[in-house]
Amino acid sequence: MIWKSHRLITFMGVFAVTENPMAAFFATSGAVFPDYSELPFMGLLKHRTITHWFPIYLIPALAIYYLLYRNQGMWMSISDVKEAYQLLDGVWFLLVAFLNYTFWFLVGCLCHIAEDLLTGYVPILSPTDERKIHIFFYPGSPNEYIFDLLFTIGCIVLKVPYIHSLIK
Repeated sequence: MIWKSHRLITFMGVFAVTENPMAAFFATSGAVFPDYSELPFMGLLKHRTITHWFPIYLIPALAIYYLLYRNQGMWMSISDVKEAYQLLDGVWFLLVAFLNYTFWFLVGCLCHIAEDLLTGYVPILSPTDERKIHIFFYPGSPNEYIFDLLFTIGCIVLKVPYIHSLIK
């Protein structure tokens, strides 16, 4: 997928699941990181190797999830920021905010990897695993734009009641 598609699909997917625009924006910031992190190593790293291996994003995301949600219930949405700031002193608030951002950033990275499955392969068993998967479309093709449009419309249709509650 092209970077614009990664950002759009990640934002819409996370927002559709969470109804949390802050989480969707944070995830979008990680939506191109697996590709972007390869740029300094152009020619040294083969595309879709270590930077696209899901465990390097999944393991820390699960650890943060366990730390914030299972133990503390410290997820923040836009409406929670003021309350969290009042409940926690400055350093703890910054730590909780940073961990929330990091979690959703990692979710964006995982979304990127899942989206890349639509256009080829990602390593599954090891960073050098190159098992090919059926390609649904090629990056930048008209089929990618059609997929983007249909996915976006689907997410909006799912969230119509939530959007109406915001307007009222």
